[in-house]
Amino acid sequence: MVGATRFERATSSSQNWRSTKLSYAPTAESPESRCIISSVDLLRKQNPRYSRAMVHPSDMVASPARLARRAHIVEAASALVKARAPDDFNAARSALCAIDVVMVAGSPWLQDGLERDFAKDEAGYRKIGGGANTPGQAYFFRSSGNLIHYLKRAGFYVPRGSRPEAVAGMACFFDWEDRGRFNFTPDRCGIILDVKEGHIERIVLARREGDDKSADFFVSIVELARGDAYDRALIGYSDLP
Repeated sequence: MVGATRFERATSSSQNWRSTKLSYAPTAESPESRCIISSVDLLRKQNPRYSRAMVHPSDMVASPARLARRAHIVEAASALVKARAPDDFNAARSALCAIDVVMVAGSPWLQDGLERDFAKDEAGYRKIGGGANTPGQAYFFRSSGNLIHYLKRAGFYVPRGSRPEAVAGMACFFDWEDRGRFNFTPDRCGIILDVKEGHIERIVLARREGDDKSADFFVSIVELARGDAYDRALIGYSDLP
């Protein structure tokens, strides 16, 4: 298995996600399944009536591989801060670029996994975004609806208010009331940096400058206060594969 070990910051507004430099090196294998199995075995020893079907994700201790993955995602997302959208950016037609925080921070496995999942559930994705909602479209990988669908099917997505609680290194998702399923702006998902007492405090997110809806997107660190617009719009969070 390989993992990202170093990230170089975006230096150009036209820098796309493939040119965001990631350095990969081998990391020790520690499959998350091993952690799950060992946790189940411990629970079953403590309670012989405890079955594997009864295990909730919050009962699991994160494996070293998962902890390392979260750390890499935080580092990658932080390296994108101050990146800006290209001058001709179009959310529906432009290729993935540095402002697509979750897809870039989750590379390379996230995009590959999403594309593979489409092959398994074409009907589900077409139901979400219509007949053209395929990996052949630039917006397919930018769509938070597609990403949530994939993460739900993969068993990662956690609706707000559920267990386990959010932690740094997870992606988080927002539902802005004025936007429908065909809106692909990159401000609908970000990467969590800090959580305190179950409250997500800081995230890395692409957003517009000011309230002008025609303003360019740029990546910044956003602080969430309890009850503010971001906090109210938060609908869930998820580890990334």
